[in-house]
Parts: sequence; structure tokens; C-alpha cells
Amino acid sequence: MRFPANLQFVFGSSLGALIGVELVARHPGVVRLLIAHEPGLYALLEGAERDEALRGHREALETFQREGVPAAMQLMFARSGTDPNDREAEVPAPSVSTADPKAMEQHFVNLRHFLTCDVPAVTRYQPDVAAVTAARSKIIPAFGGATSPSALPYRCTVALAGVLHRTPVEFPGGHTAYMLRPKGVAHRIRDLIRQEAC
Repeated sequence: MRFPANLQFVFGSSLGALIGVELVARHPGVVRLLIAHEPGLYALLEGAERDEALRGHREALETFQREGVPAAMQLMFARSGTDPNDREAEVPAPSVSTADPKAMEQHFVNLRHFLTCDVPAVTRYQPDVAAVTAARSKIIPAFGGATSPSALPYRCTVALAGVLHRTPVEFPGGHTAYMLRPKGVAHRIRDLIRQEAC
């Protein structure tokens, strides 16, 4: 697999952060720094906490099959600690409705793919813990400051930080801060990259 020669700094959130962890573990030479914001690393959870996380995803998938996309996504947002009101002033409230029927149809196609393919893949994912640990200097675990400590994304971040023996950094907003607080997230990324570059 080939990567761009200038691939150095990577930011990923949720599933994107999980993919970033796998990238650094498999190809540490192509990444200088990964900021992993609330990755779904269920495999790093232990005991009842891991069982609870997997059960929650199973319930979301069963809700999807029984009641459809909106009900399943509402359940997943609630369990991620996402607060749609925690957003920057110019960011509109999240909504699945749109005046463009084609855009609406594509949105639901995307969400169905997410629930059919991505969510099960996350629950099955088993990271190479030794490779992740070996790349610890390249990974910054991050969490949304508005995410409840009882929420699954926060607990996964803490578990990753424990494996890396690093203190997780705080971002503004919650699990979907890159959408609801894009300016704050961009500033935080910029500051972390500047610190790394020094």
C-alpha cells in the first residue's frame, strides 16, 4: 500500500480515530502524529464494561432492524454522550431533514451503510496492542470535554491512554465536536501540532 509522501499529521474522530490507530500500528513510518479523538476501541475495555459496550451496540443494531435508521441513530447519539445543543453559535441544530430529496435519500443510504457495515466492524475490531504500544509516541488520545465520563467514547479514550501510558487531552464539545464545534476543534488540533513541531 502506498501513502502520500507528506502524510504526517492525522486527526480522526470515532471510527476515523480507530482507523487512524490501525494506520499507525501497521505503518508507523508514515505518520508523525495521530490525534485519536474518542476511538471505538471496545477491545481495550475489560469485563463488565466491555460487555456493556458490546450489548449497547447490539441493541442499536436490533433497533435499526426493528424500527429503522432514525431510532437507531437516536440511541447511538444518546449513548455517545452527544448533546446537540453544545455547538458553536453559527452551527445549526443537527437535523436529518433537508429540502433536497436526493440529499435526504443519500443521507439515509450513508446511515444504513454505517449501521449495516461500520458498526459491526467496530465491535469486531481487535487492535494489535503491542504495535499500538510501540507507536505510543505518535498517538495522542483525545476526548470531548462535554462527553460524560460514563459515556462509551470517553471510556474507550481512557482505555487507550492507559495502554499508551499517556494523559488524554481535552477537546471542546463532545463526541461529534468536529461537526458541532468545528472552530474550537480546529484550534485545538493546530495547537497540538504546533507543540509537536517544536
